Amino acid sequence: MADQGPQERVRKLVRSRVAELRLSLSEVSLKLGRNHAYLQQFLERGIPRVLPERVRPALAAILQVDESALRGETPAGAPPVQPPHRPAPVNDSATELPVYASAQGGAEGMSVTPEPIDWVPRPRPLQHVAKAYAVYVVGDSMDPAYRHGDMAFVHPSLPLLRGSDVMLLREENGQMVAMIKHLVSWNERHWRVKQFNPDREFQLSRQEWRQANVVVAKYNRR
Repeated sequence: MADQGPQERVRKLVRSRVAELRLSLSEVSLKLGRNHAYLQQFLERGIPRVLPERVRPALAAILQVDESALRGETPAGAPPVQPPHRPAPVNDSATELPVYASAQGGAEGMSVTPEPIDWVPRPRPLQHVAKAYAVYVVGDSMDPAYRHGDMAFVHPSLPLLRGSDVMLLREENGQMVAMIKHLVSWNERHWRVKQFNPDREFQLSRQEWRQANVVVAKYNRR
């Protein structure tokens, strides 16, 4: 149990930074490409006992701390260390949205980066929406509505309506996978969706594709 002190410091740091950045444990877990309960289990149940090497760099970037602090090397009481090439955290303000890469138009989806690759001004429909985000579109199966390189803006809490364009999300081998589709209908078991290129309708399992977030705006590629 010699490492109990250092790991308690790590857990305390993670809790405090998540709160300071106005994030949620599930949100950060998904950004890491893990299931939504990953960090909660680490903090409350000690699973995993120590953050793995492959998780620490991404988590340090999200929480804007030095990676060494997530190994328990920061002395107790020391303030979080900001990375030398990142500005102080203004990215959660009401003026900017995180941008991830990337969302596939095709049927199989595309892995999404676990942390933002950019921040952009919020469009009007998302000016005051918590946890809104944007994703670069990859592929052309939703052309002409969404072309390769367009940026889609997503409202994560807007109620679904038939005829909405949605960002569908699932987890695969520890990675988040996403795709944009036109929502035709749904029931307890399936989403019925449509793509435009080629034009076709098909079903997706809701057990597999657990999230459907409404796309409310886009920036055209330049």
